[in-house]
Amino acid sequence: MKAMFARVVRAASAIAMTLLLVMAVPERFAAVAQTPLDGEGVLGWRTILWGGSYGYYGSPLAACQAQKASFSAGGSFQGAEPTSSWVTWECKWTGVPYPGNVDYACATGYTLASPGRCIKDIYASRPLGCGLDSGPLNPAGGNPVEIISGIKTESALDFASADGLLKLERKYIGQRTWVADGALPYGGIGWTFDFGPTLQLQNFSTAAGRRLSVLQPDGTAYEFVLNAGTGLFEYQDYSTGDKATRSRFSLTLDGPAPANWASLNTASSEWTLVDRFTGRTYEFKTILRPGTTLHSLGYTEVIRNRGGYVWTIAHGSEAEVTAITDSFGRQLTFSWLTGRATSNVSYKILISGVTLPDGTTLKYSYENYLGALPSPRTHWDRLVKVERLGAPVGGGAAPLLSETIYHYEDVL
Repeated sequence: MKAMFARVVRAASAIAMTLLLVMAVPERFAAVAQTPLDGEGVLGWRTILWGGSYGYYGSPLAACQAQKASFSAGGSFQGAEPTSSWVTWECKWTGVPYPGNVDYACATGYTLASPGRCIKDIYASRPLGCGLDSGPLNPAGGNPVEIISGIKTESALDFASADGLLKLERKYIGQRTWVADGALPYGGIGWTFDFGPTLQLQNFSTAAGRRLSVLQPDGTAYEFVLNAGTGLFEYQDYSTGDKATRSRFSLTLDGPAPANWASLNTASSEWTLVDRFTGRTYEFKTILRPGTTLHSLGYTEVIRNRGGYVWTIAHGSEAEVTAITDSFGRQLTFSWLTGRATSNVSYKILISGVTLPDGTTLKYSYENYLGALPSPRTHWDRLVKVERLGAPVGGGAAPLLSETIYHYEDVL
């Protein structure tokens, strides 16, 4: 048995705590080249074939042989070699055209996991209660694991002010489905920083596409659909498609409705989300989705709480959070690593550090899930360490106050 997820917290006093969830997993890289194809969601080793179709085979060697047979009648086949990542092998033969690579593939609705496994995409469940979208959160037990969906979860509080109002929290959702470039404040695979919800607008050029999703840091999503008759966005149950007259959230477009709804996401727009359960109000502004011409991502700019306490969230040129300032002037400032997610567009993708109001700092360290560390960073990076550092003394290095180390073994 190996640990799927482990967290070790070390303080300066050397007090340690370890959380483990154990499950059987295959040895890393040991049998990647001959991974069986009978697992759920597994397509196998994929190669492009003449004419543009794909073929799927039981080993990278077989896939490379099929690639050569499809593209090259001459030359000598020399085999297949692993690359720095288990998911990709390089074909070898003499002659032209030159050989390409083959990769391990999963069916739609499944996420690649190391090595040679496909995990079914599972979405975090909505809160449960007597009223629609209200009441206590979906119950969890054990390490914890969400009971209804089976998803591994973990929460982390990296900082909290003495009054508990200004804080920096993260949430880990196992098997979180990647949603879009720049769609969430990202802390590596599975981890999301809680800077409030995120909006995702669909393609408003068609009547069917005039809908948007509210993505919560805890992994849940709420969908709203435009009522063309009233011009209001109504909550729609994503599992049944039914519209509801009452919801935990209400969403409104600030300012007048556009003369033509098809043009809504061709320019920036502002929105307000009210959470009736917590009493918070979130104010958003949409930005260009990386690599597109559509303003289809909305980030929280202001969070208003009951009693008037406010967070103001500043963003940089790539929509990355640069600072959070509260009603009392206290501030968190952020630094980022540049990388690439699901497209070839590079932007600030991983939080690398945070300066806290008391002068201490947080440092976040990552490793690449698929093997060798790429350049630039990608969404396959996962968080391995969080350190809290004090102010440097006498020009020396900043002293380590505490650290949290994460260990994932061979799974997400």
